[in-house]
Amino acid sequence: MTGGGFDRRVRVVVEFHGDATDRELLDESLAERRWPLVRELTPEERAHFAPPTAPGTFLLVEARLKGARRGAERAAALELTAWRSRRALDVRVHHAQAYTVGEDNRPLWAVHRTPARQGLRGRLAVLAGIRDTGLVVGAATRDRAREAARAAPDPDGPGPAAAPLDVRLGWAAAEPTAVPPAPGARPGPEPLVITTLVALFAGVALSAAGPMTVYGALAAVAACGTAALSGWLLHRDAHPERQRGATVTGSAASAAATLAGWLVGTVSGDHTRVWWVSLLLAVAAVLAGGIRALVRQWTSLREALQWVVPLVASVVLTLTPALGGVVHWLYLTPFGLTPDDVDVPAVWRVIAAFIFLPVLPAWLVVAAGWGYAKHFHRMVTHRWIPVTVIALTGVFCTLLPLLQVSLHAARAGERAWYRAAGHQAPGSYYGIEPQLACIEPLRPRIAAEGGVLVPRRPYLLLGSADGTLALWDVNRRQPLKVPSGEVTSVPVGDHTSRCSAEGSATG
Repeated sequence: MTGGGFDRRVRVVVEFHGDATDRELLDESLAERRWPLVRELTPEERAHFAPPTAPGTFLLVEARLKGARRGAERAAALELTAWRSRRALDVRVHHAQAYTVGEDNRPLWAVHRTPARQGLRGRLAVLAGIRDTGLVVGAATRDRAREAARAAPDPDGPGPAAAPLDVRLGWAAAEPTAVPPAPGARPGPEPLVITTLVALFAGVALSAAGPMTVYGALAAVAACGTAALSGWLLHRDAHPERQRGATVTGSAASAAATLAGWLVGTVSGDHTRVWWVSLLLAVAAVLAGGIRALVRQWTSLREALQWVVPLVASVVLTLTPALGGVVHWLYLTPFGLTPDDVDVPAVWRVIAAFIFLPVLPAWLVVAAGWGYAKHFHRMVTHRWIPVTVIALTGVFCTLLPLLQVSLHAARAGERAWYRAAGHQAPGSYYGIEPQLACIEPLRPRIAAEGGVLVPRRPYLLLGSADGTLALWDVNRRQPLKVPSGEVTSVPVGDHTSRCSAEGSATG
């Protein structure tokens, strides 16, 4: 299981000792990693590493890695060296050197049948692709593309009445004249994304500081620098005939990001909120980059499950109503009640469970950090020390939000208890709507659970479930449950000390 193509190629000279069974295991290990065995070194080549009479075989292996350019040689050497202990193979690394493979920057031409009449209708049919044959050829110039198109064999065999063929580029594409060889592999989109984010922050800073201040001037300089850098990044990777347009496109994209940041900061008016939103976007971009690097480095299903299972478990745990019930249980504990006594709606239990969402970002931070470590070849082999450290970090990042949420819910219940003890109605809490009320019995005797109902006292009404009102005696400070069909409740204001015989407050 892999997360994409390889980024780096490293030629490694290894010394191998073993019998036919070991050699078969070595070939299987290389095939599993998709590392081709180039060839065996000649006696003249191996003389640079060992005497000609020394035992062993010297092989040239092409290690293919994902990740950054820096450290690729060391990562390939460490991976092969780790096979000594992991797979009991006597492999020794003598030389490792990375090399790049140039890209094919030739444009792709679509082959079409030449229209009989070269009028406007024929040209439109060619541009719209109506007359395309489905054949695509890669060539540096139009003449070369025509030769390749006409030399291609017809699947149905040569036909005597075959229509003349011609080639075309895409819409508004400039015709190339020559294509110089590419110096190396094309870099990823990360530099352009980072530059665009910097341009966005520059616009936000410009709106917050103002153009006539020192910070505003620095933000303007940063915005101009990002525009130039974006243009250069696209100019560097563009086709020689399209570098001017790529420069304009990159500069315009950076300027648009700066303008967007400035407009957001100006329209909102709250620069603090804009700064937090911008910081959140930057953190999200960094986390997305780390997660992407981690996914690309997966080499087995087991390694993928090590990260996917905790993330999925965090999401499922967060969306579980029972987890929200834990929040309500901690809140109602000071009143001596449970969520079943109040019957909180399931939708509010799910909403209450969302306060456990810090568990998910914690795992994302750990996973992103591990992805960057693997991308820069800091974690080549999965030794027990880094795996244990990352596991303990993940457990800590999970337990800390759970503890914080639990303490928050418990403290909210304590604040509500003290407020109710002072004859004040606490605020609502995730579907629980506490209110002071006067309770009027409809029968001479009420079967109350937890005490005796005194109509002249105000009670804190917390909810109802299965035909039973969940009350809290403000004076005696204990829970009380009464049948909802045998009483009526009348909400009253704060600081109510007595209720009349009819159930209304008397002050």
